[in-house]
Parts: sequence; C-alpha cells; structure tokens
Amino acid sequence: MDGTKLIKDKKSYRDLLAVSEYVDDLIKYCEQQYAILATKIANDATKNEQLRYDYQEFDWKESYDTKFRITAYDAVHSFVYFDTFAAYRDAAAKHTLSALNYIEIELNLSYRNGKAASLIDHKRDFVIRFEQNDSYFAYESNEEDENFNSIRDAILNKLDQFPAVRTIFSRDEVLR
Repeated sequence: MDGTKLIKDKKSYRDLLAVSEYVDDLIKYCEQQYAILATKIANDATKNEQLRYDYQEFDWKESYDTKFRITAYDAVHSFVYFDTFAAYRDAAAKHTLSALNYIEIELNLSYRNGKAASLIDHKRDFVIRFEQNDSYFAYESNEEDENFNSIRDAILNKLDQFPAVRTIFSRDEVLR
C-alpha cells in the first residue's frame, strides 16, 4: 500500500427498515457503479494487450478482489450468491429467497494502475448489510479519492432515504 493510510468508515443503520424497493434501488446503483469500472478495465486491457509487457501501462487494471456480489443467508443456514440484480430479483420473484437472516451487498471497486511490472493497488471496498436488527454500511480505502467518495456519499444518501423506526435502541433516542 506504499505507506498510505487505511481509511475505514462504518455507519450503523440499526433502525432502518429494509424495504425491498429501496434495497432494489441500492443494488441497481451498486451494480451500475461496478459496470462502469468493469468497462474502464476492459477498455484499458484492450489498449494494452497488443503492447509488449515492458510497455504496458494501466490506468484501470482489475484487482484480485474486484467484484459485485449479493449474498443472501437464509434461516436454514445456506448462502445464495448473485452476481447481478436480475438474478437476485428472479430468485425473489420465484420465492426462493424466504426467511432471510440477512442480505449483504459487496461492491469492491479496487483496481491497480501503473506499469505492468510495478502496479499500485487502490483499495475501494463497500459493504452494505441488511439484518433484522443490525444493518450497516462499511467503506474501506487506502487513499482519499473524490470519485469514490462521491459513490460512498451516494450510497449513504440512498440509505438515509430508507424508512426508519425509532425505538429505545435507536441512536437518537434518550431514555427518560
């Protein structure tokens, strides 16, 4: 990581109601951001594929952990993984997703850049988890970047639009 500082951000959404329309909108947004990065990576690979290794220079090279995935964990303790919103919605429409313990959206927009022999890693991990009593958003990066900060801010904005229920366990409530 070249001595750069690791940036971690985790925000609790304990009082959030994971309404399917809002979750769907968030999943579509994350998939769209992944598609944008995947296109940049593919275009950069095409640009470099005809060059000798010594001359390859990447702006956007896929990292080992670049991915978009939706994980559903159900009451019978089995995991179901989806790589697209369409696959997730199809499973939901067929009622194969029932009695869920949680749904987790992983958006890893990590990439590498530089000369082929000395690529620099840029970590960009987003995790949104919806559980009955402990939903949260987590972000991890190894450097500040305005483009990725805007993605983080958009996700946080979408989460703030979800309906919420105030209970005695909510972060804003004070017991008297």
